[in-house]
Amino acid sequence: MRIALKLIALVLVLVACSTKKSQIQNVVHLNSRIEGDQFIDSLISNGSDSLIAYYSGCSDCSRNFNRLYAIYWYSEGQWNLRKFTSKARYQTLKDYEPPMSYLMANRKSIADSSLRSPNYVLSAYAFELIRIQFENQSIEYRIKDYERLGNEDHPKVLLIDQLRKSLNEIPTEKWKS
Repeated sequence: MRIALKLIALVLVLVACSTKKSQIQNVVHLNSRIEGDQFIDSLISNGSDSLIAYYSGCSDCSRNFNRLYAIYWYSEGQWNLRKFTSKARYQTLKDYEPPMSYLMANRKSIADSSLRSPNYVLSAYAFELIRIQFENQSIEYRIKDYERLGNEDHPKVLLIDQLRKSLNEIPTEKWKS
């Protein structure tokens, strides 16, 4: 019995020692918010004055929540798009335009209006953040998931919905990390 246990222990040690390091995979969690903000700062410092950023985040959520940051910017006559998530930095896609017609038609109300506030506050919630930069105008706002109720037809909410829809329509195979 003792010999059998020693033999099993020896086999386990040999199996463990023979595992190559290349078979072990380390998971890296990126902070897509920091990555995206740094990318936006570099675009602005390099002279880009037209950009729209969409961030989907979560307050007090688990670490496994995949935070998405998508950034559209206009350069050399075309729109470009770059995506960051908690798992990867993706290469730039060309000729994917954000919902510009909606944004331009509703720019003033998006910049100047406020959402109706709910009668309650949650401590853990998903939220979406929009950052818009055009020439000398800068717009930034954040909508918590529970603030959408009663504001479904608000221009700020509709812009978020259109941005999310346009991002979801891009085929997965187009994104290369």
